[in-house]
Amino acid sequence: MAAKGCIIDDKWVNGGSATNPTQLPDKLDDSHELYLYVSVPCPFAQSVWIAKELKNVPQLNVVVTSPIQGDEGWSFDETYPDRVLNKKNLHEVYSAAGSHYTGASSVPLVYDATTKSLASNTTVVLMGICDQIGKNQTYTLFPKDKEQDIKAFIATLGGKLNYFAAMNKSEEDAKAALAPLLAYLEELDSRLKDQKYIFGDHLTAADVRLFTILVRYELLAVGVIKAARSLKEYPNVWRHTKDIYNTANIKDTINQKQVRDGFYLKYGINPGPVAQPELDLSA
Repeated sequence: MAAKGCIIDDKWVNGGSATNPTQLPDKLDDSHELYLYVSVPCPFAQSVWIAKELKNVPQLNVVVTSPIQGDEGWSFDETYPDRVLNKKNLHEVYSAAGSHYTGASSVPLVYDATTKSLASNTTVVLMGICDQIGKNQTYTLFPKDKEQDIKAFIATLGGKLNYFAAMNKSEEDAKAALAPLLAYLEELDSRLKDQKYIFGDHLTAADVRLFTILVRYELLAVGVIKAARSLKEYPNVWRHTKDIYNTANIKDTINQKQVRDGFYLKYGINPGPVAQPELDLSA
């Protein structure tokens, strides 16, 4: 089963186990007061945030958690307050809704303030809903003739681009762990040689999800893992990454320092004594 979002430790589930959770309705009533909870380090949350921005979905009001996970997972503070329920931790938002959901307290999450309930925390579902209810018809994230292919492509990305398998490993083990990822980058580079986007001439959800993972690979792995090769060595992949970043206001959905700080601290990764430079993604 493909991952739905960025989760915290399984101890912060609501009355059950994250390995066998009940499901949220995965439906939104766009006449209701809706809030999209995101965290900047999370690629799943960013994917939905991008979908909201591309499609222009004003009904979804964005609430950003602190980028640094505390002892109780995704949390809020004075800089990043929960302006909806005034909670200190995201798992309290899940519990306050009084649902029977028993999964992990993950982002993205849509909270329906009208019914005081949880609407959905499934990334692809939320991207699809944004695609359906958004006012901007310039982009179609899930065109009908390619919808199943796009969803199948997205479902494979976590396994094929798993750079975390190489973190905190010896150089030899890291090289072995990264080999499938580097081979897939070659495949993607070839695929993008004669087309602008993954499924041809139009941006889809596949491009959005790929971007959120690859930009974090470049930020988190390159320069930290010796065996990691920069996206710049794959000219078509690098062009695609920059194209997506510079589309509409996608750049406003990511903060490079927060991504690095959030993941390095969460996973106990030491990036070394030299601060990583800002990644230049200008067109």
